[in-house]
Amino acid sequence: MTLSDFATFSTAMSGLAVTASLIYLALQTHQNSKHTRALIRQGRASRMITAFVGFSDTDKCAAWLEVNGMSSTPANIRQRQVMLYNAGLVTGMEDVFSQHAEGLLDDDHFHAQCASARAAFREPAFQTFWQTYKSERPSAALKFQQFMDELASTAAPPVERANPN
Repeated sequence: MTLSDFATFSTAMSGLAVTASLIYLALQTHQNSKHTRALIRQGRASRMITAFVGFSDTDKCAAWLEVNGMSSTPANIRQRQVMLYNAGLVTGMEDVFSQHAEGLLDDDHFHAQCASARAAFREPAFQTFWQTYKSERPSAALKFQQFMDELASTAAPPVERANPN
């Protein structure tokens, strides 16, 4: 092998190394972008759930009801608290759904969360909340809505309970 042949070979190898580096950089950039989107979604979900929990306090529910022209009866307060709880469940499940879709949440954890959502669909209040939620967002997050509807269709029948009143 002459010095000229060695130089040609080295140039070719250098070109391959640069190409490999660029491919690796592109993959890393894509992965970082995916993780950034996931962190943004997770932050949004966390803020919303924190607000739901914060406003589920009895005094805050009563204030919200009164300011919005409703009476702050114990029944209305409980209804508001259950609505906020259900909103938190849906928000959390939406985050789980998107994390799994992006490949950032493994199947075991995803299926565990799906089981929790199916259990929620056994509750009449959650079923009602879900129908209202969907009707207020007819063209938003359609894949998520379809996913949740599939979970609902595979859930056990609603729990029958005696009315405590």
